[in-house]
Amino acid sequence: MSLTSFRSALYVLFGTQSTEAKDEVMTTNETKKVALVTGGNRGIGLETARELGAQGYVVVIGVRDEAKAAPALATLRAEGIQADSVVYDAKRPETDRGVAEYLERTYGKLDALVNNAGVLQEELISQSVLEVSDAVLEETFAVNVFAVVRLTRTLLPLLRKSEAGRIVNVSS
Repeated sequence: MSLTSFRSALYVLFGTQSTEAKDEVMTTNETKKVALVTGGNRGIGLETARELGAQGYVVVIGVRDEAKAAPALATLRAEGIQADSVVYDAKRPETDRGVAEYLERTYGKLDALVNNAGVLQEELISQSVLEVSDAVLEETFAVNVFAVVRLTRTLLPLLRKSEAGRIVNVSS
């Protein structure tokens, strides 16, 4: 997907603001829209965070390791984006509740959830699906399907506090 078509897709999903509106965005957490982008520290997740931030969202990136968030946060903040991070590991269900509690305590709501975190194991690329081990299939489905559903269910109460909550699931 080209960057232009990626930006077009984000526009369709989230709308945009005029330059004048961006200049008038309130700085309080109660008035700004809040987006969580899982896997937001690199690749498609980071680009999604950039685009949402450019549209005036407070962007919270979900990362497995807080130390890995620092470069992404520096990049986003250098572009004038209000950015934050929270520890989220799709392989560790216990982090879901921590994400919800952090968002509730810090922002009180969630306007957009971008489920971007995922895995693609080499075995799935190099072999026929008939030859891939059950362990690889189970881990792939656990992260790419079940973790998405689990986190979405956990965050629904916060999304319902938004005037127009959005859920976007990214897959490649």
